[in-house]
Amino acid sequence: MTSRDAEALLELKRLRTLITARPHFMEAYTSEFIDELFHNFKYLRALDLSHTNIAGLPDSIGDLKLLRYLSIEGNETDSLPESICSLYNLQILNLTATFDLEELPSGIVNLPNIRHLMLNESGAAIPRGLGKLTNLQTLDCIALGPTGWRYQIEELKGLVNHRGKLIIYNLRYVDKYVAQTETPLETKDRIEFLTLHWYEDAPCEHEDMDDDTTQQVFECFRPHPNLKQLIIYAYGGARFARWLGDSSFSKLVNLEMAICWKCNLLPPLGQLPSLRVLSIYDFPGLRRIGREFCGIGSATRGFPSLETLTFSCISNCEEWDGVEADDFPRLLQLTIDRCPKLRIFPQHPFSSLRKLELSQFGDISDDAPFISSDDDTRVSSHPPLLVPQYLSFRGFHSFSIDMDLPSLMELKMSQCSKLTFVAGLTNLTSLHSLIIDDCPYLRFSPAETLSSTLQHVKIRNSPWLKQWDEANQDTSIFPNTRWIE
Repeated sequence: MTSRDAEALLELKRLRTLITARPHFMEAYTSEFIDELFHNFKYLRALDLSHTNIAGLPDSIGDLKLLRYLSIEGNETDSLPESICSLYNLQILNLTATFDLEELPSGIVNLPNIRHLMLNESGAAIPRGLGKLTNLQTLDCIALGPTGWRYQIEELKGLVNHRGKLIIYNLRYVDKYVAQTETPLETKDRIEFLTLHWYEDAPCEHEDMDDDTTQQVFECFRPHPNLKQLIIYAYGGARFARWLGDSSFSKLVNLEMAICWKCNLLPPLGQLPSLRVLSIYDFPGLRRIGREFCGIGSATRGFPSLETLTFSCISNCEEWDGVEADDFPRLLQLTIDRCPKLRIFPQHPFSSLRKLELSQFGDISDDAPFISSDDDTRVSSHPPLLVPQYLSFRGFHSFSIDMDLPSLMELKMSQCSKLTFVAGLTNLTSLHSLIIDDCPYLRFSPAETLSSTLQHVKIRNSPWLKQWDEANQDTSIFPNTRWIE
């Protein structure tokens, strides 16, 4: 912006909306110019200074008495001027990703019309008295402090119109005495997306934790049954709260549990009637997944609505069993990633499965329902009810396919650094796409044939396979297809 443009901007005295598009907008001007700018814009209703690298707001921000929307998202701001507390018409204050912001002005609790306060990824603690802002609808994040968590929880309970999304950080600070008070979330029937976050990083595996206290605190943060999505991150206890998996949470459709180092037993999540997506990551203390996962004593089948299931980084789990014939009736996608000790799988295959992704785990037992292994990995089924349309292998040394997969349309093999052969491709009678990535020693036998339905072959970082095909043009198993690298 030239000096002439700046002068022209100052002449727009009745401007109602100002959205800065340049990352360094504020750096280009002196604080005196910014003060004059705010003094001139008496009629401004919306001001967006997101990602402008401003270090702070001038006191003259308080002159914008008609301002309803203010955003300083993504700026390195460590404080806000008290004058912001005189913006009595302010309805939306966006402080997302203001990492250096340590606290909010105490007078912010006197803004009667504020409805949306966004603090996610901000370092700011909520001030005392925030609970009296009965018009406040959005408070998307609360970072509990080691000494102030009690009053922060009390303020949270006072927000009677609270709705939408809520992340609670640093639950590790809360002690068991919170159980003696009313639970802060159970009455909030308009909170639909909740994250319960104990540690900023993974809890130390050897940290001295009182499991009873940790579980008791978890019990106190029972949400309202209207919840739709729940994330549990870095929980430090061995057992989860009893309410997790309760069938009364009939609207819960998405659940993610990550970095639960001491957990040794999964809750009965199969009793959640509407759960469609379940992701379980980084559970090094879990050694077995049994019938309790689907629900013990439940009159209904386990996971009646689940469509996508992911297990990842469950490094010490050796068994997954306890699945009965009617469980998982709608499962479409199963991903098992980096479970190096997993050897035993459910005996009842998932007849609805369409996408199966397997990567980087150890030897598979002979009685697995869809995979078995001697010296290699063999795709099989007992009985042959597995009908995926997409099958992905990553990090395997060898495997063969000794069953008909009439519905399989796409096969992907990747990061198999020691894979030298694949047998049984003849069984893939409907294959449309074959993707081979980073399998440097892979070759095919000339006796192998692929279905005439094959339309797309993509080969990357597999030089021996390409050279082998070029040397066997007359007997290539890839007729009428093109190499794409």
